[in-house]
Amino acid sequence: MKVQRVEISSFTSGISMFTIWVFLHTGIMQGYMLMSTHYIFLAKWLFLTGAIARLIESAILYLKETNLHKKGSFLIDADSFKFKNKVKKGSILVGKGFLWTSEHAQKIYDLKSEKKYSKIIEKGKEEGNPVFHNVGIHKEENIYLDVASMKGHMLIAGTTRVGKTVALRLLIKQAIMRNEPVLIIDPKGDDEMLDDIYDDAKQAGRENDFLFFSLAHPSKSCSYNPLETFAEATDLSSRIASLMPQDAKSKPFTDYAQTVLTEVANGLLALDIKPTLRLLHEYSLVRMKDLVTILEWSLEIKKDDQKTRKARNELLELANVEEIPIEKNKVIKQKKMLYYTHLKNLADNAGEHFRKMTASLEPIFNTLNAGEVGELLNQPNPDISWENAVYKNKIVYFYLASMFKGEAKSGGVGKLALQDLLQFIGREYAFSKNVATKLNIFVDEFYNVVFPGYVDLLNKAGGTDTRVTLAMQTTDDAISALESQSKAKQIISNTNTRLYLRVPELDVAKTFTELTPTDIINTRMKTYSVSPSTSGGSHFGTNIGERSIPQEINIVTEDFLASLPRGQAFLRYHGKIYKVRIPMIKRKEERFSFAQKVMSADFSAKNINY
Repeated sequence: MKVQRVEISSFTSGISMFTIWVFLHTGIMQGYMLMSTHYIFLAKWLFLTGAIARLIESAILYLKETNLHKKGSFLIDADSFKFKNKVKKGSILVGKGFLWTSEHAQKIYDLKSEKKYSKIIEKGKEEGNPVFHNVGIHKEENIYLDVASMKGHMLIAGTTRVGKTVALRLLIKQAIMRNEPVLIIDPKGDDEMLDDIYDDAKQAGRENDFLFFSLAHPSKSCSYNPLETFAEATDLSSRIASLMPQDAKSKPFTDYAQTVLTEVANGLLALDIKPTLRLLHEYSLVRMKDLVTILEWSLEIKKDDQKTRKARNELLELANVEEIPIEKNKVIKQKKMLYYTHLKNLADNAGEHFRKMTASLEPIFNTLNAGEVGELLNQPNPDISWENAVYKNKIVYFYLASMFKGEAKSGGVGKLALQDLLQFIGREYAFSKNVATKLNIFVDEFYNVVFPGYVDLLNKAGGTDTRVTLAMQTTDDAISALESQSKAKQIISNTNTRLYLRVPELDVAKTFTELTPTDIINTRMKTYSVSPSTSGGSHFGTNIGERSIPQEINIVTEDFLASLPRGQAFLRYHGKIYKVRIPMIKRKEERFSFAQKVMSADFSAKNINY
């Protein structure tokens, strides 16, 4: 059944009320009503005011419905307290919008059959179809998410320059305002977003909480060790192995390289030395026999000599430690002997086959350990640690600069950082009494830093009140990075809240539309028929028309998502669908530019009080 337009319904009831008032006022109906003058006066007043109210309502609705092209994005002043007042405690503002139902979907299909439909789109000030939001504009209100519900994680999808980063910034701003720890992974390195986030930190009085890590500016960056957090050697080896090819053909090489890394990490730990990228590089591919020699001395298998002292001194310098202990505890020594035996077997057989099987490790280590970036990632006491970031409410910004440093380096560091964080979250979940970390993680273009165990990050994070928001353009990028369509879908399926801006790609749109309810919608189809003329002879008649066809379809379809204007989106939250406009945050033109300050000679991310 065709949905009646709201403004027509209001107009009709208004006219009916006014007609009854006229009858009462002129006395036409008074003869039929056994009422006192007092009650007739009251009835006249009620019908007149009701008529005026309904006619005004219909006029307002008519103006809104006849100006379907005019509603676009809107601004919120970043410096105004009005923004804070818009955000309810324990809530997250997404924008202005309304609950989307089958009635709105029906209106869209009804409008499509009208001649004015194409003119409405042409009148729109922005690209895209403005009708989607304006069919429900009369019920628009602020749309909020519960902060607690974000433990179920969020996915923001949208093609280039439609407002995806704007939505991400809005969510980050509110996390900063809540005085909670925040991690931003920015794979490409967006200077405007960097400036916005630092500006938000300053406005919230949290500029001293801001920690800046940048591959593009290593001399100005905070240091960070991506192997800082681990429970055992296999955590480190699997972390580095995740940077290697993951396809079936490469699996034997990846598995072998991971075994080598595990044994070397165990060897270093047996000497009470914490593995770093540089140490694993040196003692996996260059100095494995030296590590065996040092272990033989530490476990008192061989006596000290000049060769052992030289190897030991070189390790002390590389690891930046003062001494290596000789193990005296018999129980611990027996366990370390196993590590030594495995490592010695590897070193004794490190021939041509070993070099072939570990060849893919060399470019990975060279990428991560070379130059100033290598110094940044191998500090014994780094500026950034997850324990400090989480429990001291830091705002950590990872500026990975993939456009400048390349996908291998930026993606590699991002993957290692997230796995390091995953280990920290897992440890807190298993052992810490203070389970609720309330960490907010925002990952733009998440497929740039995706790794095989990415879904574990989402699963474990919810248990510690860690909220992950992922942003993407296409599912193809995630499938390509993971080399698996099922793994990419698994990651997307682990996000309960979804905000989809314009997404022209059918596969991306389906990850939203398939979750929307279905209903019977009347669609219009043109008909064309040919029949013999009733006047006889060889003449035929033609008939062109339209007919309504009821179909069970999703209340949001792929073509709806492909036609959204910039800054507009469909939101799925708690199983309901909302149509929203996302606010642009208006900022001062003369504001402090963090990105420009980074370029200055006197800047250091370790002291940002400017």
